[in-house]
Amino acid sequence: MMLTGCMDYNRWILEKGSKPRTWRRRPIMMYHSTGQHLGFEYADYSESDPLYQKDVFLNYLRKAEKRNYLLSAVGVYGGASETVHQNGLIEGHAYGVLQILDVNLRDGRKKILVKLRNPWGDHHEWKGTFSDHDEESWSLIKNNGRGIRVEECNGTFWMEASDFLDYFTHIECLHFDMINYTGSKIYNKGLRESQVDRRKGH
Repeated sequence: MMLTGCMDYNRWILEKGSKPRTWRRRPIMMYHSTGQHLGFEYADYSESDPLYQKDVFLNYLRKAEKRNYLLSAVGVYGGASETVHQNGLIEGHAYGVLQILDVNLRDGRKKILVKLRNPWGDHHEWKGTFSDHDEESWSLIKNNGRGIRVEECNGTFWMEASDFLDYFTHIECLHFDMINYTGSKIYNKGLRESQVDRRKGH
């Protein structure tokens, strides 16, 4: 938000105990209507907060990714910060969501995969289905996923969309096109013209 000036930011939080799993949109307030700086604060809970179940939420994320919006995901389970789980993912750690992709399987079915990156850029990666070295899953795809598969321990990995939604509890989206430097609710108060230009990629 600080780098782009875009105020159109939402954090989606998994509703505890929800069955089926449901995410609630929690808007972030940075400035009061008077212009007073608030820092980053959640807006109050509201009965009108959108609630998305898995399929609808995944469609929202797919549209956001196609529009080049910034997406990140965190799994929070009440344990110690940055605990490494058996599945290879780190609790309380923010992962960048890079891509959401439909892939065709050899038998004619389709899978939806999500590409993520651990900003540490190391071996702390997902170890489950469609992980870097999951030969069984990648063999279901023509040419064993050649061209999309990541095999180095560089922090970038794929997950099946269902696993992604089963693990991550907090997903954030900034409605700002990072390719074309466009977005709504852009706040440039107090910036020099040169700073505004940099935000636009000039």
